[in-house]
Amino acid sequence: MGWLQKKGRMNKAWKPRYTAFYCGHLYYFDGPLTVMRGDIPLDDIVDVHEYHEKNPPTSRGSPSAGGAAFAVVTRQRREFYFYAESKYAAEHWVKVLSAAVQRR
Repeated sequence: MGWLQKKGRMNKAWKPRYTAFYCGHLYYFDGPLTVMRGDIPLDDIVDVHEYHEKNPPTSRGSPSAGGAAFAVVTRQRREFYFYAESKYAAEHWVKVLSAAVQRR
């Protein structure tokens, strides 16, 4: 669990989301101990992969340095885009989620 940026489905702006993978769901919230904004059931996930984001989230008006993006693709062909503060963090999320998809 931890902070990621999530790209909106309709409004393509990046928003900070507190994200947790727990009990077969990837949950995202406005912050810790707040109301859930959404979830992605593990059973719906068909692919998790890193990708190059052309317009990464900004920090104080300039692109976030050192971060990396990844996508979660569902059976319904919906793609959820997330951005981590570091390449290592993005790789970790991809590794954990991909392993869970393979084990189910």
